[in-house]
Amino acid sequence: MSRKKKNRQQPDSAVRADTTLGNDDVRMSDVILKLAEPLLKKYGNTPQRFESIIGLAIAVWNKALLPDEKQVAVEQELIDLIIPKDGHAEEVGGILQAFDIIDERRKLLFPKIRKFVASYDIKFSDGRVSLNIGWAPIPAAREAKPSVLPPEEKDADQNP
Repeated sequence: MSRKKKNRQQPDSAVRADTTLGNDDVRMSDVILKLAEPLLKKYGNTPQRFESIIGLAIAVWNKALLPDEKQVAVEQELIDLIIPKDGHAEEVGGILQAFDIIDERRKLLFPKIRKFVASYDIKFSDGRVSLNIGWAPIPAAREAKPSVLPPEEKDADQNP
């Protein structure tokens, strides 16, 4: 008797090889699920909570791709969106703890992936969850790229 192996993988909305970082086969849906895993296990027992945790993981992921000087402002905006104006300090502390959990896992598990999550779709069916993510690559900073121009041409090419 032969058993057919079901292809359980759902492709990302955008598939792009990132050979410079060695992330050819990394699916962003897997990345986000792995980042959110401890929170999903502890709190993701309803579709609404599951979706909220995934949204939070994506927000923290995208925030980490920003320059350091912009991350604090974005974090504050996220807190303002999540916590009601009459919210308690414990709620803010809980959200900050969730941010830290996700960001530490990002640094540990996926430090070189530079993909901005542009969209996502979660579907629940028969006790199963499908997460599809649309993403765009984030190029390395211009300063980090080696210059191909001689120094005198490079200086003349820069904007004042």
